[in-house]
Amino acid sequence: MNKILALNKSLSLRRYFGKNYDEFITLKKLYTIFKTGKSAKKSTEIARYIVLMAFLDQRFCAVVLRKVLLDHEKSTFPAIIKAFNRLQEQTGYN
Repeated sequence: MNKILALNKSLSLRRYFGKNYDEFITLKKLYTIFKTGKSAKKSTEIARYIVLMAFLDQRFCAVVLRKVLLDHEKSTFPAIIKAFNRLQEQTGYN
């Protein structure tokens, strides 16, 4: 499951998620908890996963929890927008 067909272009998970994260994202799991250092791409990778799963599975639902509400405005929401734009660039989805 390293490539997913999206419209006419295939999406490389390694290119979309980045090195080492592509294998982690494809694991079958009920929930994901990231506990790493500052600037470790947590928001970016979770946002990319949310966007990808929203397209692939209509039943997909995501809840993002943060300790500080302001972090959603500064980190979570912009990360989801960037993830959608990245998916759009790589697949041509409009």
